[in-house]
Amino acid sequence: MSTITYQVVQIMWAEMAVTESKIITIARIEKIEERLKELTMTEHSMSTTTQNGKSNQDYSKTKHQTNNEEN
Repeated sequence: MSTITYQVVQIMWAEMAVTESKIITIARIEKIEERLKELTMTEHSMSTTTQNGKSNQDYSKTKHQTNNEEN
């Protein structure tokens, strides 16, 4: 095999390795994005959960105020 042919083959292998690396990176990014969406949805559902018609934050404040008034 000539030197030029050998170098062309090396370049092709390098390009394939880069392409494979890009595919793996894209797959990882997609998994991260999916997990982020799951976490965002979980956080959103937790913040909108209601207790006696009030959000968790409002309920917590009301309960704290009630406890203070009782004491």
